[in-house]
Amino acid sequence: MAAVTRRITKIKAKKGEYFFIWEVYQESTKSWDVYSLSCKDAPREELKERLKDMIAHVVEICELSEGDADRIIVGGISESHSEDNRYVTITAQKRLEYSHAPMIINTPARPELPSKEDADSTYCMSEELVADLEALEDEAWRYIHGDRAQTKLAFEEAGKEEKESA
Repeated sequence: MAAVTRRITKIKAKKGEYFFIWEVYQESTKSWDVYSLSCKDAPREELKERLKDMIAHVVEICELSEGDADRIIVGGISESHSEDNRYVTITAQKRLEYSHAPMIINTPARPELPSKEDADSTYCMSEELVADLEALEDEAWRYIHGDRAQTKLAFEEAGKEEKESA
């Protein structure tokens, strides 16, 4: 398996702003450099969908009822890393019926692999969570590298106005 040279540590969406933190391994210093991006550019629809895919995992990890899924909005994920494992926490909000403010949810951290001390995989990421997390990270990398929702360009509007006046 190839050594990991970059990794996402945070993805957050809040009020139309998208925030990412990632690390890049520097061989020369044998350490991770940390980078961040905060941007109001609209994401591709796929990034929004990958965040929605995390709702099922919030329901499962927090032992909520399936009916709660339609009242949950995922705001992001945080990842931490050890030498031989990674852990994910999902942040979400659940609309409450009798409160004006939502309930804030931070799932318990889920390791990807069982620890050496505890070989029980019950508390680890499911295969579905690993797949959904990787798909979300792929979309995050696309956003970080500038692949975002297509917006109207200024010359498109100018062309439309010229046609209307002709």
